[in-house]
Amino acid sequence: MAIPSGFGIKAFGDDGFLRLHSDYSSLVYEGEATKVTTEGTYVTYEGDHSIAISDAVAVSNYSLGKFIQYTYTTNGSSIIPFYKPSSSGQRIVIADMSRVLNTNNPSANGKYKWVINVYYADSLPPKIYIFCPASDLTNQEMLDGSDYGLVAYNDESKVVYSTNRKTLKIDDIVGITYSPFIKDNSKGSCSAAGCHVNFTPNQNTTIQGNVTHTTDTIYHCITSAYGGLAYSNEATGDQCCERWLGVCVKRKGWSSYYGSWSSFRACISVDQGTKNYTVGWLGDVGGAYYQKLYGKCGWSISGLAGIIIGGVIGIFTGGLGLAAIGAGVVGGIAAAALSEEVSAPSIPVYTQDEVADTANPNFLLSTKLSYYQ
Repeated sequence: MAIPSGFGIKAFGDDGFLRLHSDYSSLVYEGEATKVTTEGTYVTYEGDHSIAISDAVAVSNYSLGKFIQYTYTTNGSSIIPFYKPSSSGQRIVIADMSRVLNTNNPSANGKYKWVINVYYADSLPPKIYIFCPASDLTNQEMLDGSDYGLVAYNDESKVVYSTNRKTLKIDDIVGITYSPFIKDNSKGSCSAAGCHVNFTPNQNTTIQGNVTHTTDTIYHCITSAYGGLAYSNEATGDQCCERWLGVCVKRKGWSSYYGSWSSFRACISVDQGTKNYTVGWLGDVGGAYYQKLYGKCGWSISGLAGIIIGGVIGIFTGGLGLAAIGAGVVGGIAAAALSEEVSAPSIPVYTQDEVADTANPNFLLSTKLSYYQ
């Protein structure tokens, strides 16, 4: 191991090789992020021709997780968020993060305001803990108000290591791989306004780590795989619209279209007391819609289904942002994300089953919260 500079704290082994250098202790513990709301909310489509999705159905038929945001203000120009599950087996997704300049006393509170978007299953949200590069913190922050302890400076008199700030200690590193499918069994069928098919995923992978999970373990992984499931059912027919002497003399055509979807992100859960990681799928947004149109009396409506489809889902394309969908999406995203002046997570809408980035592995890091508190 090459010595990066003539400064810093160095420790050598009996073989003469460098075992520790303070320049490499680059990530330090900052603190716990703050929830924007007490608990999360299910995100569903409630725009034109929508079919209502209750919280119970959001879970049972769409496998949705609750969406919640966390904020943290720091001088860190980049951060690494770790999450602590609220229960054994809880499915969690760190969806994405946004950074804006902090305008609330930045000299005291930090230059940047970070917003972390999270989806989670179960009733209680996870806790989020923040690490950031030591090089982004001021000398005063690194010393943490203490004149004691071991300190290392670089050649620019910048504190690069201090025993007063806990550095990230990794207990386990695990390669995360994904199932190439979300679901391979039947979704059921629907053709009316009060109906929902079943998008519950049944595909996952189990990966064995090296360290047993405990209630003290916290984890970092931003999964890359995502996708969606979709269902549609269209029909046409006709019915009598004018009778003479009890005999139908004129008919009118009708056309209906039912569609629904649930979009998913790869999620990770752990069972405490084991070393296993389960990589599955958690829904982030779902929706269902239905429309039925009638032609004029005496006219056929054949071929009008395509017009209905366009009218119902023509506004939807994959990866639409919140502003584009507008009032069509209900829940906590609008109030929380826009009030924080950051972009909301992408809201994809699917018209067919598909997955993406399942072949790209990610790495999960774990450590223990008690190291830092």
